[in-house]
Amino acid sequence: MAVNVRPRNRAAIVMATNGSGAVKKKCVMREVVYMAVTPDKYELPLMIYDSAAEMAQDLGMRKDTISKCAKKGVGRTKLPYGQYVKIVRVYLDGGEADT
Repeated sequence: MAVNVRPRNRAAIVMATNGSGAVKKKCVMREVVYMAVTPDKYELPLMIYDSAAEMAQDLGMRKDTISKCAKKGVGRTKLPYGQYVKIVRVYLDGGEADT
């Protein structure tokens, strides 16, 4: 089973072959978490959230700002209370191993 990953989309296309050699395509939604990490080369995690809206509410920012920073890979973002962080979007695997 092969997985084609689209980095800007939560969907991944899983392609599998059955016994007769026909290829089936199936669209699978991937789980996403948003992380605020240190803006240095180590990128140590500071905060982890399940959604951009939850992160925006806790940090005092707008949801679209969080999404834009994560999508564009902005180097660092200044939080309302003065700390600089980098916001990243992390796609989690579904737990299936490729063999």
